[in-house]
Amino acid sequence: MTSFKAAALFGAAIVLAASCAEKTAGEQQGKPTQAEAKLTYPETKTVDQPDEFFGVAVADPYRWLEADVREDAEVSGWVTAQNAVSFDYLKSLPGRDAIQDRLRVLWNYEKFGLPTKRGERYFYKRNDGLQNQYVLYVQDGDAEPRILLDPNGWSDDDDDDDTTTTTRTYYDLNGITFGNNTFVAVGERGTVRYSSDNGSSWDNGTSGTTREFYERAYGDNTFVAVGQSGRHSYSSNNGTSWDNG
Repeated sequence: MTSFKAAALFGAAIVLAASCAEKTAGEQQGKPTQAEAKLTYPETKTVDQPDEFFGVAVADPYRWLEADVREDAEVSGWVTAQNAVSFDYLKSLPGRDAIQDRLRVLWNYEKFGLPTKRGERYFYKRNDGLQNQYVLYVQDGDAEPRILLDPNGWSDDDDDDDTTTTTRTYYDLNGITFGNNTFVAVGERGTVRYSSDNGSSWDNGTSGTTREFYERAYGDNTFVAVGQSGRHSYSSNNGTSWDNG
């Protein structure tokens, strides 16, 4: 027992010494230690938004933050302010650049998604290594594959001529199908995009939901999408507008 106590005290002494040394090093560099660093977060307003479930009132004071950040100026401003605090802190962390450089090396390799076949066409996703988003390719039979959808250039800040798409989305797309000479892609928050010119340009469909779509199909002149919480919708006008099933 005496030996165990001695070993425990010795270990505690080492930890304490290391902690003191770390604090001393931080003080010598004129920088606050992690414990002393304080972050001032932007204020987040609350709203009076109660919902009743089975006779029980449940408050949802942050419901306003569920608005689309692309369309709601207040939510967009809140996100910008939060990002400013987070990124300023992250940039100050020692060793961050070395970790970032190492991760860039580890992630820089070509990656492929599983291919799917629709009719005589094959669809698959590919990333050349460091692209933020996977690029969707289509291959007609044994022909050379071509880019069908590349979201990496979709930014409102782009000054160059974007010939890939006419409208943009910030949400992930989960799948694509083809019918009636039209490509239809579905994804997060009820996102629907369609192209009737072989993928050269894309437009947003109106799904009427913010539920995520997982799967899609085409038959009998109708596109069908199914998703979160059993949601299923259909479109008989080539993905332009959708109705609930």
